[in-house]
Amino acid sequence: MNQHGWGSRLFAINGGWADWKPWSAIGLLLAAGGCGFNFKADIEGGNLVVNSDYEISETLLNQHPWNFQGDPASFVSMIDRFEIQEGKIRAFGQFVCPDKRVEAGILDFALRPNRASLLEAKIANIESPCVALSDPRIITVNQLLADTFARLAPKNQSDQMLQVTNVKVGNKKVLMEFRFVAPIESPQPALSPSPALPSNSGTQI
Repeated sequence: MNQHGWGSRLFAINGGWADWKPWSAIGLLLAAGGCGFNFKADIEGGNLVVNSDYEISETLLNQHPWNFQGDPASFVSMIDRFEIQEGKIRAFGQFVCPDKRVEAGILDFALRPNRASLLEAKIANIESPCVALSDPRIITVNQLLADTFARLAPKNQSDQMLQVTNVKVGNKKVLMEFRFVAPIESPQPALSPSPALPSNSGTQI
């Protein structure tokens, strides 16, 4: 099953990255974790406050291999298996060398909240005979991920509606906790109908 299109669509922020093709582990993981989303909504001080959590299990990720064959921009051919370890997501698979041959390897992916209370995601390590962190394809992926979350950051902290409050990676699962705050606008009163003008049925002079 080919999954790389999920990441491509997920990161087409504001239609600005129509050419985004390299494999994005965060796009892959968020799309895969569509199940496991829970939320609780409350009214606080005239605001709608939604606290939610989003869980991705190791079992869910390993339901099938992740096939990226056919994407010429990707440095990943196939992900065979994931392990969610303490502080990182480890992927075992086949990686595309710069000379186009394919070699087995291991990739570590890191997730954490940053200072702006947004998600920070990057490829933190790779063990492969022919692909290193200095590979331009990995540098491009990490830069695009950083730019994506930077675009989501508000100019003023008071304007921030969505916050990543916690990220836990370990014990065979990833748990991300979010807080969304939005003001509740009072409904506008309905306009009263205009009084009907009396009909001019008399004799005109």
